[in-house]
Order: sequence, then C-alpha cells, then structure tokens
Amino acid sequence: MLKLKHEHRQAVFRRTRQVFVPYAVAHKSGTSQGLFSFLRYYFDPLTGGKRRNNAASAMADFASGLLSLGDLLAGQVEGGQSNAESAVGPAANPGAIGPSHVYPGVKVPDAKPIKDPKEIWDPEEVEEAVEDDIDDGRSCPTYEFIYKQAVQTQDTFLGMSDKDPSSTQCEDLLLRVELPGTASVQELDLEVKPTYIKLYSSKYKLAMYLPHKVDDQKSSAKWDAKKEELRLTLRIVREDL
Repeated sequence: MLKLKHEHRQAVFRRTRQVFVPYAVAHKSGTSQGLFSFLRYYFDPLTGGKRRNNAASAMADFASGLLSLGDLLAGQVEGGQSNAESAVGPAANPGAIGPSHVYPGVKVPDAKPIKDPKEIWDPEEVEEAVEDDIDDGRSCPTYEFIYKQAVQTQDTFLGMSDKDPSSTQCEDLLLRVELPGTASVQELDLEVKPTYIKLYSSKYKLAMYLPHKVDDQKSSAKWDAKKEELRLTLRIVREDL
C-alpha cells in the first residue's frame, strides 16, 4: 500500500514538471521554481517521506497550492501585462516631458496669442452680431462717410509738411446720418465703440462696423436740428506698421 502511494506521488511530480517547465522558460518567471521546491519538499523519495508521514495532508496542501497558482496565472492573462512590463512602468509620451508639477509660489504667465499682422482689429475688439437684420418696422437711415484732414497754415501756404490729399493722411472720419422726422437729439440712442457704431430711435436703427478703428474717447457728436442730421467726428487710430 505504501509502495503504491509512493509511485503515485512520483507520477504526479513528473506530470507537473512537464506542464510548468514550458511556462517557466517562456515567461522567465520564478513561480515555477517555487512550485518545484514545493513539490520536491513533499514528493521527493529521499526527503519527502522523512518530513511528511501523512500523505493525505500532503496531497491537500499540494491541491491548494495548485489552485493559488491557477489564480495567479489567470490574473496575468486578464491584465494583459507581463512582469517585465509592470517593472518598467507606463510608456513615455510627449506629456511626460518637463517638470511634472509647478513649484508653489511660482506664477506661470499666460500664453500670449499669436497676432496676425494682416488683421485690422484684434478678435477681442470685435463683438459678434453687430449688424441688426431683424425687421421690426424701423428703417435704416441714409448715412455718408467723409474723411477729414487737419490742415494748418504751414500746410496751406508754405507746404512744410509731407501731407498729401489721400485718405491715409486724414486724422478724422466724419459720419453724417440723415434722420428726417426726428425732433430732438433726446430721441436718439447712440453707442460708439472703437470698431462699430449703433444708433437707434423710434423710427430708425443703424448698427454697423466702422471702416477704421477709432478712439471713442476723442470722438464727438453734433446734432443739426435744421437739417435733421447727426454728425459724428471720429478720431482715426493709425496702427504703426
């Protein structure tokens, strides 16, 4: 009876070695080495019989070890990551370049947007939907733009300056708006901004962009009651090229 159990233990040991040796070679893992030590401890004919007299208890411990090993291997397969990959850590990417954190008390300046030299106005200076296309019964008044140049005595008689009659040498932009039927300037609601103008009354409405950027703080408005006309003198802002 004892001889049969001994042969059975040897058969189990050989079969287990045939199963786990390929795994140990493929994965270079120390799990199989630990399993061989465990099996040799219980089933080696020279040492096993001296340390374990209860063969049934040895088989129970061996079965428990196999179940634990199966759970370990299943976790590696589901995770899809080998021991070598776990030791290396996550793969590097462009976001990992540079310091991982900002030191306390250090202010990081905001990124400055790249300005297009061909743009007339900055995007922050232009509001969306300035023109009012909704038909509410009010009509758009007749208006006209006139360029105005500041001419002094030395320009008229001596020709000492380098000014010419072109619009590029004009300092002001004159806007004439005809508002027939308007009794007084109190009926008008006027808003002048660096890039657009809005003018509303009970009969008229005018909302449009200006052809040039203007200084709304140095501009002025004048009402001509006889002609029923509003005149706006807008100071042109010339950008340095």
